[in-house]
Amino acid sequence: MQKLVGLGGAFEGKEAFLNDFQIIGRGPSCHIIVDDPAVSRDQARITRSNGVCQITSTDAAAILLVNGHQTQGAVLRNLDTITVGRTTMQFIDLVAPTVAIQNTNQPNVGYATNPVQYQSPAPTQMMAAQSPPQPMEQNYHQGRQGPGGQQSPFINNNTVYVQVKSDNTALWVILALLFAGPLMCVAMIAVAFLPYVMMLIGAILGILGLVEYSNYRSKNWHVPPGVLVKMWGGATLVVAGVVLLIAFRSAMADTSSQQSGSSSSSNSRP
Repeated sequence: MQKLVGLGGAFEGKEAFLNDFQIIGRGPSCHIIVDDPAVSRDQARITRSNGVCQITSTDAAAILLVNGHQTQGAVLRNLDTITVGRTTMQFIDLVAPTVAIQNTNQPNVGYATNPVQYQSPAPTQMMAAQSPPQPMEQNYHQGRQGPGGQQSPFINNNTVYVQVKSDNTALWVILALLFAGPLMCVAMIAVAFLPYVMMLIGAILGILGLVEYSNYRSKNWHVPPGVLVKMWGGATLVVAGVVLLIAFRSAMADTSSQQSGSSSSSNSRP
């Protein structure tokens, strides 16, 4: 047996027992009349099937709230609150379990299962709900882990099975060492030839820019800025390559002199 109890608004202090089909609204033909100007003439209907009540909005322009959340339809649970207009009612299920926890964190929208009801099962039900113990072979194939995330052994018929987790760290270290040497050699070669590459590119740009400049000047045309940029850029690359080459040569000369000095000092010792 279910009923609606008014908590506030025009239906406060009243109650209405529910049948299989009832309409909530302000109209005189409604089963549950709510004398509230904010309520439409036919706002919602409550249907009951197999002891389960369901509320559905019948007016798209009107707002129906269940547990404070707007919805077009929801399954009513014990202690749910229904708000139409400025009137609030509470759904009471007299045959529901006495223990009920109202969950207000999630909306009861779209036939949600809110509030959550808890019922203590009978001892026979508790025994039936317990899963039978699984054999040790099944536990082994499931790969169950022990404390700390480590694989635990399983004992079955006096046989101990141990699962070992492979580690590929050493393989990655070896691959990194194999590729590090060639990459360093390529980098050293590129640095050694960098001045020559700079001078070659600068010379090509400078020559192209000079040819274009001469062509424009011979025809008394205005020289575009790009030609000048090409000429000066090529000259700058050539100069930078020469300076870098001189710096490399001086560094190599200092290193060779230090090595020769150390070797001579070591030979002069008695």
